[in-house]
Amino acid sequence: MRVICPNPKDISNNVLEFLRKNFKCYFKKISQKEFDKIANNFDIIISRFNHKINYKQNSKIKYILSPTTGIDHIDEKFFKKKTKIYCLKNQFKFLDKINASSEYSIYLILKSLKKFDLNKKNHSREINNQNIGIIGYGRIGKKVAKVITSMGANVKIFDKNSKKIPTFKRSSLNDILRKSNLISLHIPLDKKNKHFLNNEKIKKLKKNCIIINTSRGDIVEEKFIYKKILKKKIIYITDVIGNFLKGKLKHLSKYKKNFLYTKHVAGLTRESIQKTDNFILKKFLNDINL
Repeated sequence: MRVICPNPKDISNNVLEFLRKNFKCYFKKISQKEFDKIANNFDIIISRFNHKINYKQNSKIKYILSPTTGIDHIDEKFFKKKTKIYCLKNQFKFLDKINASSEYSIYLILKSLKKFDLNKKNHSREINNQNIGIIGYGRIGKKVAKVITSMGANVKIFDKNSKKIPTFKRSSLNDILRKSNLISLHIPLDKKNKHFLNNEKIKKLKKNCIIINTSRGDIVEEKFIYKKILKKKIIYITDVIGNFLKGKLKHLSKYKKNFLYTKHVAGLTRESIQKTDNFILKKFLNDINL
């Protein structure tokens, strides 16, 4: 079988070496346009999220290996075709051992308080006593809340399943939007959550509220976030963007005091890449009896 990897730097070396020894491989950094031309001629794709995997009617793709929790970069038609897709979605027990994204979220929270909204004397802010809202209390939200609470933050949490949140930290979404100095988003992207942070909710935010997004770009309605950035009403720090902000990055480079994009690196630590790649490869090899 033939394997393509359009961005080998995103995949651990030991996994690439194993594939090279056992399959016919094309591992080369290529553009999305080049990838679209040739990808469907391969039996196996191994890739993270830097390339969208688009479907063609005569696709030869049998297996997609994507060591990611999100799968919005994979064309839905592959699921209908019953292409075997290996990803990390719903692998809760395994993912609980992965700390990269939660650590990166904490890093962005601390960075935002040190770098953004400085006063005339260039004094930064402490996390202690900051009103911080956590939206989404899953694997990452829990870890982030635990750490920043230990640092003295006044943490309030909203999740659609409110029963899993400790009572003393539980809050309505409306209160979090209106009262938080900083809000960190930790919800998955699905049909229900697309544009979760919409114009109506964005209007409720405090002036100079900091929004941290390490989930997915389309969790927020970007055209309205964009307007608030231009008016210098909010500070948006994101590791992920959708198509709207992707087309505005050049213009946003003029708004460094209100916008930071870190290019989808939250989950890319040496440790997390090694663990997740090996996990996906093992599941794939078990299925093909190799």
